[in-house]
Amino acid sequence: MSEAEASEPRDEPSTKKRRKRDKKRPRSIEREASVATLDDRLSGARALLAAAALVACVGVALVGIGPSELGASLVLAGLVGLIAGVHFVGRMGPA
Repeated sequence: MSEAEASEPRDEPSTKKRRKRDKKRPRSIEREASVATLDDRLSGARALLAAAALVACVGVALVGIGPSELGASLVLAGLVGLIAGVHFVGRMGPA
């Protein structure tokens, strides 16, 4: 070993020690992590539904004021977002 390597402190544990530590982790932690990701996906789908509904309402309001290409585009985008949001929520199952 050179002097530069010897003088640098080693912050990371060896790979073998990390592997042993990972194997000791209980499986319940992994299950909790999968539940958290399901909740995250559900909240993401709900956010998509809310945003799509808002975009569709703004589009309908713009079209209600007068004929507008922007309003029609927003209504279309909102409806596509609503369909996608309902699809994502439906794919998650009854849980």
